[in-house]
Amino acid sequence: KTKEKGSTNGSTFIPLYNGIEDSYGIDSIGYWCVIGVLEGTTTLAGDTKFLRVVLKFLNKRLRYNQKEFFLMSYERVKDVKTLRETYPEPKGSPVDKVLYELDEHCRSFIARSPFLVLGTVGDVSPKGDHPGFVSVLDNKTLLIPDRRGNNRLDSFQNIVANPTVSLIFLIPGVNETFRIRGDGEITMDSVLLEPLALNGKVPQAGLIVHVREAYLHCGKAVLRSKLWKTNSNTRQKEFSGRDMLADHVGRDRKEFQEYYDENLQAEMMDEGR
Repeated sequence: KTKEKGSTNGSTFIPLYNGIEDSYGIDSIGYWCVIGVLEGTTTLAGDTKFLRVVLKFLNKRLRYNQKEFFLMSYERVKDVKTLRETYPEPKGSPVDKVLYELDEHCRSFIARSPFLVLGTVGDVSPKGDHPGFVSVLDNKTLLIPDRRGNNRLDSFQNIVANPTVSLIFLIPGVNETFRIRGDGEITMDSVLLEPLALNGKVPQAGLIVHVREAYLHCGKAVLRSKLWKTNSNTRQKEFSGRDMLADHVGRDRKEFQEYYDENLQAEMMDEGR
């Protein structure tokens, strides 16, 4: 339901008031939002939950397309200065801990880590293998083997366009994580990759990371998540990644689970695991 229509700074605003109810029967009385048309772009501002209700209402009653809208909060941050008015500049150990090349502690962490997350401009990707699968070539250079995957090459394609990369190494049972920022380059040099062979098979390619910054990240995130205290058997019963993937690719769940498990097992055996 709408009440009054006004104009401010050349923008048209239509306040939406009580009486809109979403498909779950949640009454929205007491909330409101504003639809503003700014330079030909329709924006929504207000309570996020209520905005979803409004979009459903518009689709049903006014036949608007949700793709024409995007959600905007009242206090959208647009610059670092605004951030720093709330968050003070870091000082002490958060700054002092940053290294510009790897020391013996960094090498020790990497040697014990079987899992990392690779961040590129536009993508993040998990990488896992036996502990120490990442080779430390020198104090400022790493080499990550590229094991057989899905051939999407999202990370590699991003690195070709922009070499900026970030890494987070994890060790199961250890709350702290190890972070690296640097520049990446892709190599297919068989001589360089041969020491990283698995079951007699040399990786087709590898990622060289030139370290710019490295530091240990405190364990608060892992402690809050209770990551290492979660029962894996319980997780499998409560949530099935196989079912999720089957639904996304439009396959029968039971048939896809058999295909998925057989394919994974074959690839692990091929790698000698």
